[in-house]
Amino acid sequence: MKIKGKNAYLYKAVDSQGNTIDFFVSEHRDKDAAKKFFKKALKVTPNQQPRVITTAKYAATEVAIHEMIYSGALSVKVILRKIKYLNKIIDLLTERSSQYLGLIVLRLLRKQFVESK
Repeated sequence: MKIKGKNAYLYKAVDSQGNTIDFFVSEHRDKDAAKKFFKKALKVTPNQQPRVITTAKYAATEVAIHEMIYSGALSVKVILRKIKYLNKIIDLLTERSSQYLGLIVLRLLRKQFVESK
């Protein structure tokens, strides 16, 4: 994606139900950016290690995960799934549900505004 004309890479953590846990936008798509994202996401849910991590088969992300397992930041029990298009499907599903939720909120606000007049 592009932000102000510059390339930006979105890292996103979702739980098993598709709820966003955390996200991270980086200028670079490399091992260091992936590590920063994982460290940030692990702080959001303290004392909770992920069961499964799904990546889009990008080598730098996989290297970052293996280094974090080796250093002890991630559990050795974590399962690493490499499925190229699964992340895109999850993004589409969460995007659709958030658009639907946005419509519901707008309808509720409109109804409240009309009733308060």
